[in-house]
Amino acid sequence: MFAETAAREKAEENKRLREKEDKLMKELTLAREEASRHKDAVKKIEAEEAARRVEEQQSANQKIRDGWKGVGMRIAEAAPFTVLYVQKLVQMDENPTDVCIGDVLCAINGVETKMLALTEVRSLILGPPGTTVTLTLQSWRTSQRYTTVVRRHWELAEDEELPSNRHPGLELDPLNALAAATDGLSRVFKPDH
Repeated sequence: MFAETAAREKAEENKRLREKEDKLMKELTLAREEASRHKDAVKKIEAEEAARRVEEQQSANQKIRDGWKGVGMRIAEAAPFTVLYVQKLVQMDENPTDVCIGDVLCAINGVETKMLALTEVRSLILGPPGTTVTLTLQSWRTSQRYTTVVRRHWELAEDEELPSNRHPGLELDPLNALAAATDGLSRVFKPDH
């Protein structure tokens, strides 16, 4: 009985922490957008302050965050955050949409990614194992946005070697992935040599 209560309390604490980080990250994104729009020193300071609050929150809870998981996909290291690899993505939607190599990650739980660094995007995706996260992506095929809810369950080491893609004999060329939205799949992949 005690173990069940402790596990439930830990799950609730993790959920509150994830929600607080989402809120702080949303504030950071809005502050950066305002600073970018107005080119105002005060707005820039507000954005820096928002970034500091996010860092403080994450540092204070690092021990808890160490057990958090991702969703099973790898993205480009800078905006636009193009999907480079998908492995064991567990979609919770009633009618899931295939997340494809070349799609662009636009938002996480409603927080737009265009003003975020990779570490910030990653921190939004990570969360307590078994919880869900809502991803908004833009299809490279149609340029239309779609949303999918996925479960956090996957841990992929930074230095783990990834297959280049799911198509034998082809190597993913991430520099051309953005061009895929307008030029088609032939620009995304290049033949192996």
